[in-house]
Amino acid sequence: MFSRRFALHNQSLQTHIMLGLAVAAVAAATVISLGTVRAERRRLAADLAADTHSFASLMAASVESATNGMEMSLRMLLADPEIAGRFAAGDRQWLAERLVPLYESKLKPEFGLTQLGLQDPATRSFFRVHQPKKFGDDLSGIRADVVRANAARSPVRGLEVGSFGPGLRVVLPVTHQGAHVGTIDAGASMQRIFADLGEEFGFEFALGIDRRVFENAKRKADPENDIVQGDLVFYEIKGDRARVAAGLELPKAGAFERERIEGRRVMRTVVPLADWSGKEIGVILLVKDVEEALAAADAGALRSAGLIAAMLAAVMAGIAFMLRRRVLRPLLAMTEITGRLAAGDLHQRVSVKGGDEIARLGEALNGMADSLRDIIRQVNQGSEQIAGAAGELDARSEDTVTGTRQALDLAQVVAASGESLRAGSQDIAASIQAITDRLNQVAAGITQMDATIHEIARSSSGASAVSRAAHEQVQAAAAVTRELAASSERITQIVDVITRIAGRTNLLALNATIEAASAGEAGRSFAVVANEVKELSLQTTTATNEVRQLIQAVQEQIGSIVGRFAGIESSMSEVLNASHSIAAAVEEQSATSNEISSASNAVRDDAQAIAARAEAGAHEADEIARSIAAVSRTLDEATSQVQRTRENSVELTGLSQRLQEAIVVFQV
Repeated sequence: MFSRRFALHNQSLQTHIMLGLAVAAVAAATVISLGTVRAERRRLAADLAADTHSFASLMAASVESATNGMEMSLRMLLADPEIAGRFAAGDRQWLAERLVPLYESKLKPEFGLTQLGLQDPATRSFFRVHQPKKFGDDLSGIRADVVRANAARSPVRGLEVGSFGPGLRVVLPVTHQGAHVGTIDAGASMQRIFADLGEEFGFEFALGIDRRVFENAKRKADPENDIVQGDLVFYEIKGDRARVAAGLELPKAGAFERERIEGRRVMRTVVPLADWSGKEIGVILLVKDVEEALAAADAGALRSAGLIAAMLAAVMAGIAFMLRRRVLRPLLAMTEITGRLAAGDLHQRVSVKGGDEIARLGEALNGMADSLRDIIRQVNQGSEQIAGAAGELDARSEDTVTGTRQALDLAQVVAASGESLRAGSQDIAASIQAITDRLNQVAAGITQMDATIHEIARSSSGASAVSRAAHEQVQAAAAVTRELAASSERITQIVDVITRIAGRTNLLALNATIEAASAGEAGRSFAVVANEVKELSLQTTTATNEVRQLIQAVQEQIGSIVGRFAGIESSMSEVLNASHSIAAAVEEQSATSNEISSASNAVRDDAQAIAARAEAGAHEADEIARSIAAVSRTLDEATSQVQRTRENSVELTGLSQRLQEAIVVFQV
């Protein structure tokens, strides 16, 4: 390990730079590819959540549309007053002759009805059109919708679990001559609705009903076909993967779980299922194969990573070329020239091109060579001057003795000046005291200014916090607006479904009109109802077109809002950056005021020290006179020092010669 480190440490700067660029490229490609994979999988999860929401919405719309059609069929039957009259009279034979052929030839094949029956006010079966020979049984324990319609004298429609499983139910109260005579109900299977929605969104599904609801409907789980999972019985299953998923622990409502089933990755979620009263009776387990989508996302991420890696490699190659041309080559040239300068050739110069840092380094190296050459030249000249000065020093040593004698006389004059120095020192002390008072006033003002700066710092910090909060709120509002745009796209899909339902309703009305015309006088009331259905279909089509136009307008406005939110978000970012800059400036100003306060205190202390020294100067002046006597003794010693100076001048001459020999290697 140590040898490898040492070997890498000894590599050239170019090798280190290339290794760093390669590591940076690999790291960047890895990070970007992982981010791409996560983004694709988040998008896939969002699409799945949107499809699930659309599935639930369209299921509710389909149930509403189907029950509306069933209610319309029942009302068309009740439009014939003789049916209610025969029901009130208990004439099963007449009802069988009239309703069974109509049910078998039209209501069952064309309208998808699987049940049609009449019940008396006590909720006993009076006549089952789909089973004419079965009647008279008590339905109060298993048909809560019939009980509710008899009690409230109002229609009931929606889902209900019966002996054949959950299905669509519509129950209408029947009156004859103003008296309540019972109810009429129609039932249809939901299998077609589930199958259509599953095919449209690519879901496999399994319908699970609460076990207690099954038991109340006198139905038991089929061990060969049904799957029991806790309190749920899955009996309507489409797809092999849905059957396997129904046997696993179910995800929570609204949650999405990924599993590997039969060697493929799938996503599972559940949608709650409620009956006509709003009571939750089970769930719909939705299973979607996402193997191709995930594989495509992974492949896309790998392609993106490869493309990014290639781009980064090209960029790194360009950077390496630029570094070699603009940095490494000039550095190698500077290294060679520096070696020549170290060898003594001060005429070497670096060729400088451009104005970047390398060029400035070259200019600095040229300047250093010029300065070194000037220094060597000056040293050479100085050594010559030292040699001359050493000779003059020897000659002037004799004059020094005479000068010392004159200094003795001058010392007497200094003693006389000491008295004047003492008086001046006292004046200086008084002036320093006045300066100290002024400095105290300045220090107090600086303290007050420092407190004000701290208050500004606190205010700027609060403003920064408010700006940050506003910035976060703007980002949140922008996110909500983008979600609103996505929701408007899903509303458009729902409007398309409603439009298709309106078209089918219009076709139904057309068929009803044709049948009414063929029925003659007996079908007149049926024709009136068919005409109303046709008008309702046309109004529905018109309304859906208007809704689609409104949605388009809303989407355009949402796009405008998203753009404005982007501008607001940018402005808030600038405000937040400005708040940070103000806070930093206030902090620097606070530090500066502290430094000024400290400097003021230091000046005040120095002034006080000067005052103290000025007072001491007056006393020191007295000492000057006593020092004069010592000066005279010192002058005697100076004579002997002059002799030693003469000897040193000889040594200085030799030193200047050696200095000239040392700098002769430099070419200036």
